[in-house]
Amino acid sequence: MRYGWSILASILFSTQSLAGVEQELQQCATINDKLERLICYDKLAARPSTAVNSVPSADTFGQSKSKVEAQKDDFGQTKPKKDALERVELTIKKIKKHPYGNLIITFENGQVWKQTSVGKYRLKVGNKVFIKKGALGSFLLGTADRNTTIRVKRTK
Repeated sequence: MRYGWSILASILFSTQSLAGVEQELQQCATINDKLERLICYDKLAARPSTAVNSVPSADTFGQSKSKVEAQKDDFGQTKPKKDALERVELTIKKIKKHPYGNLIITFENGQVWKQTSVGKYRLKVGNKVFIKKGALGSFLLGTADRNTTIRVKRTK
C-alpha cells in the first residue's frame, strides 16, 4: 500500500509541473493519507518560486533618488518611520562650540546635530562623516578613518 502511494505521488508530481500552483494545492488536498498529504505540501513549498514572484517591486529595488534623499532628511527625527535609514553619510559645512565645549555641527544638507557625549572629537569643515543609529534611540557620529564615535542629537 505504501508503494502505491509513492507511485501515485510520483505520477502526480510529474504531471504537476505543468499545472498552476492552485491546481497543485488542490491535488495535494485530495490525498487521504495525512503523511502523504504533508509530504505533497512540503515538496510544493520547497520548490523555488516562479520568476513572476521573484521580481523585486519598485518599492524595494532601485528606489528613486528623491525617496532616498527624503529618508536622509528624516534621519534623526524623534519619530522614525518604518523604512528609515540605519546610517547616513554627510559632509560638514560649519562647526561651532557650545559654551560647555560640545560641538554643534551643521551639514551641507541643512541638518544641525549637537554632541551629547562628554569628550573631545576633532572635526574640520569639509570632512565626510557618518551618523548611525545607536542603542535606545541614540545616534553616533564618526569618520571612516577613526575607530571612535561620539553621541549626537539632531536639533534641526
